[in-house]
Amino acid sequence: SDKGIAVTFSVPGFTKEEIDIKFSDSKLCVEGKSSNPDDCFTEDFSLSFSLYNKLEGNKSSASLKNGLLEVFIPYKDQSEYTTSIAIH
Repeated sequence: SDKGIAVTFSVPGFTKEEIDIKFSDSKLCVEGKSSNPDDCFTEDFSLSFSLYNKLEGNKSSASLKNGLLEVFIPYKDQSEYTTSIAIH
């Protein structure tokens, strides 16, 4: 999208309480820990991705529906990383 990055994960069997999402230093980390150790179809997982440094992590959002986790991280306002340089 022109507004940010959307990443979708297939996480069947997990609830939102069992998933931890963090974004720091341009790195997206997603962990899932099953609260039901007897469920042989749901394994714990940990994924990490390096993304662009022009993303606004504190304005991120996530949703979980029908076993699909979607994480959206918007781009920073261009004025935050565009600087004019004066000529002397």
